[in-house]
Amino acid sequence: MLGIISRSYAEHLLCSKPIGSYLIRINEKIFGYALSYHASDHCRHLLIEVILLPKRHNNRIQQHVYRFLGGAKHEIFTQLNELIEKYSVCLIIFEQKQINMMDLFI
Repeated sequence: MLGIISRSYAEHLLCSKPIGSYLIRINEKIFGYALSYHASDHCRHLLIEVILLPKRHNNRIQQHVYRFLGGAKHEIFTQLNELIEKYSVCLIIFEQKQINMMDLFI
């Protein structure tokens, strides 16, 4: 994970890398992350939303979960790495296109 970097800087980093290279970055516009990857035609970006859960009565730690935002599957994960691991072997349907995250891992 690189931290807060812009979409354009992510594209700059990925453009010289092999197709399928990816990075996870903190998104600068929403409370969440972006999975930026070098596709066959250009860089693409999938948003990962962080959802804050209501605090329980005696729980002082804010709980949160993760999911792809938009047309992708809306499964919820308690850890970001769980989302990435799951979709490293499953297809993501996003804007009526199938994305196989296994192709993103090099």
